[in-house]
Parts: sequence; structure tokens; C-alpha cells
Amino acid sequence: MDVNKLTAFLCVAKYQNFTKASEELFISQPALSKKIADFENEINVKLLLRTNRQVTLTPAGMALYNEAPAILNIMDDLTRKIQNISKNPHRRLSIACSGVEYGHFTKIIHEFRQEYPDIDISLRWCSSPVVKQLLLSNTIDFGFQLNMEAVSEENVAYLPFYYDKLDVIVSNYHPLSSATSVKYKELEEENFIAIKSSSSHLPYNYLFSFLKDNNINFRGGTTIADSIDTLVLQVSAGLGVGFLSHQVEQIYGRPQQDNLPYP
Repeated sequence: MDVNKLTAFLCVAKYQNFTKASEELFISQPALSKKIADFENEINVKLLLRTNRQVTLTPAGMALYNEAPAILNIMDDLTRKIQNISKNPHRRLSIACSGVEYGHFTKIIHEFRQEYPDIDISLRWCSSPVVKQLLLSNTIDFGFQLNMEAVSEENVAYLPFYYDKLDVIVSNYHPLSSATSVKYKELEEENFIAIKSSSSHLPYNYLFSFLKDNNINFRGGTTIADSIDTLVLQVSAGLGVGFLSHQVEQIYGRPQQDNLPYP
């Protein structure tokens, strides 16, 4: 539907007179008559009944006259929104967080918002595999993963954000709770508590490969927790020991540390 023709129709319908309408629209009467005729042909509906003395609205014309102003308002609003988007194409930043950004990201977001207050920031929490899916589907602008999870993909760039280390976590009642460092050998008799791959901030397969490569064995066995909260609860109860990234550990407490490399 042509907005200019619709506007012309509304003006004629308001005055029910082509002469007055043409004066308000600053066009000739023949040009206005042609515009109305073209509009009726375009929508294939008779809107006006013309005689030498007057112009009246058909039932369809009356319905359009009553509804058209709302349509024009919607189109005006849409035009303004499109123009604003065109002038500010990057007003929204969508980010996927998987937990590895703990301790670093909040300060950066705060500083970013201070410098760019007009940019809306959307944050969502998801697992690392979902981060990649969202990125490849153009749902997010960027996300966070551990670098051992980063697999080369076309049109995807991986940039280092920060480097972390592993912390060994033990119960407050554990003999090592007062130690300032922990040696691998001191953990061999322990029950090792790991997190399911789907919920872990340190991928299950990578962690076990790391332990195997460094000849770290747990003779007490291995228990799989379904979440970080469950792992911390079991460790706190003295049911075993576990590993967390240093940044994640800071949220749950301050366990003893052994500076294991955490790429």
C-alpha cells in the first residue's frame, strides 16, 4: 500500500472535496484525482463515489478512513526505528558466558558501559558447547570457552582472554587444610571428586588426560559429581578432594593450592 496515495485518500475523505484536498496537499486537482484512481486500482476496491457536487465514502472507504491513521502511525514509528538502527548499527551486544570468565568479566562490562552507555548488553549463561553453537548461528557476538575446547572453525576467531591455574580443594578438616602448597604424591590415597563433563568448567576428558600424563593416581577411587555445588559439598563433608579453576574457587572459598598448569 502506497503511503502517499493513502495520505491523499485521507485528505479527500476528510473534506469530501477534491479542491480543498488538493489545496492542502499542494498538488493540482487532476493530479490528485489520478492518485486516488491509481490507489483504488492498486487495491482493487472502490473507496469514493464522485458526483459533480460532492464526494462520498463507500463502506470500504469509510472503514479505511477509520483505520488508516493507526496504520500511518505504525509505519512512522517503524521508519524511525529503522533509521535509528541504520545510524547506530551496533547498539546491542550479545554475549554467552560459560563460567570461565569469573573474576575478570564483570569489571570489564562495568567499564564498557561507562564508556558506551547507549549500547545494550545481553548476557546469557550456557555450557561451552552451546557457546559455539550460538556463535555459529549468529545468535551472539562472542562467548567464552576454555582454550582446550577451542576447535578451529571457519569464520570463528579465538583470542586469549586470561590464563588461570588449578586449585586443589580439600575439607577444612583435612590434614592438608593448613598447607600452603600441595604435592601430587600427597593426593594419591585420596578419593578424587570430578564434575560431569556437561556441567564442568574444566572438561572431564581433559582433566583425566592431564592427571594421566602427570602420573597422578587416586587409589581411593573416583566419584562423579553432577555440579560444582555438589563437588564442593562432598569435599566439604570430607568425602574426597577435587580441582577447580582458581577463579571459580574464589567464589566457593579459599582451598589449598598446587600450581598445576591450566591452559
